[in-house]
Amino acid sequence: MDCQNAEGLVDRYIAKTLDTQTMAEFLEHIESCPSCYQELETSFMVTAAMQHLSDEEDTDLDFRRLLEQDLKRARYHIILSQVLRFLRICLYLLLAAGLTQVILMLIVEVNKLL
Repeated sequence: MDCQNAEGLVDRYIAKTLDTQTMAEFLEHIESCPSCYQELETSFMVTAAMQHLSDEEDTDLDFRRLLEQDLKRARYHIILSQVLRFLRICLYLLLAAGLTQVILMLIVEVNKLL
């Protein structure tokens, strides 16, 4: 991902509308690009400040810490999605192996009858 693409995804990241693959590519880029990280940090702070102004309750104003928590949550989401995808593939493989075994057993039984 290049800087232009990453900067175009900042608002979607903040709004939490990125799909898992795009979010993974976005996070990989901003973790290696100080300029894009700065862009994300600025937009995140503005958004968080605006939310704080509209909230009546006392909330945390450490925006950098809030951003780091949000990035950590996003990384966790990506890892969880990858684990679930791996488990889903394992389940499909187990089902395929089971069906193969049943078909082979049926073939053996049919051959016995012939």
